[in-house]
Amino acid sequence: MYEAEEALSTEIGIKSRLFDQTLELNATVYKVDFDNFQLNLFDGTQISTANTGEAHSTGLEIDFQWLPPVPWLTLQGSVGFNKTRYGDFPCGPTTWDDRDALPECGEDAPPSQDLTGKRLAFAPAESASITPTVRLPLWPAREIGAMFAVDIIYQGDHFLDPDLDEKTYQEATTKINARLAISPLNKLWAVILNAKNLTQQKERLLVLDAQQQGGNYVAVTHPDETLYSIDFRYNFGFLD
Repeated sequence: MYEAEEALSTEIGIKSRLFDQTLELNATVYKVDFDNFQLNLFDGTQISTANTGEAHSTGLEIDFQWLPPVPWLTLQGSVGFNKTRYGDFPCGPTTWDDRDALPECGEDAPPSQDLTGKRLAFAPAESASITPTVRLPLWPAREIGAMFAVDIIYQGDHFLDPDLDEKTYQEATTKINARLAISPLNKLWAVILNAKNLTQQKERLLVLDAQQQGGNYVAVTHPDETLYSIDFRYNFGFLD
């Protein structure tokens, strides 16, 4: 059995428009304190939920949209810094090759490790993105234009399992996506060419160590090759 998780969130932020309304800049500082923080744990056969006690998250998020002094360019971006830590958690889950239970966890307790003050899984300390977008007339007589955008997305390193097994460590990644859209000014239709993960980054979403089968891991991954696609869109009905 496990108890309900509670969180107390405190944040302060600012929204601003600068340089003759050409720059929209927002920033938020936050702090979240969890009580009875819930963890989903996998023991090799089933997933269970357990409470860890306290956990804490503090951070800063900044996002912006800028219209430079050129009519065809727009810049959007964001940056985030996040620090997450367990509170007092002496009986945390441990890796498959650690079969010892700490004395304070009880004689019949499962294998454990002291995770007090350690970072939480699935929580990169840094993240950032920037998207330059170019819009140009393609066929002015038909009022058809083109839009080209590039997404540069950075995600810091993090762990992919609550036991912080080194085999579940995900290194920082920088992905680049691109898209080219062609459409009329009234946006009645659009043809969009997409290219995802041009840098062919290897990124895992989840890694579980099968403790009943020591040394075996199950991983869920993103495709590490570049994916190309074409979207066709059409708006039915009346447009203003």
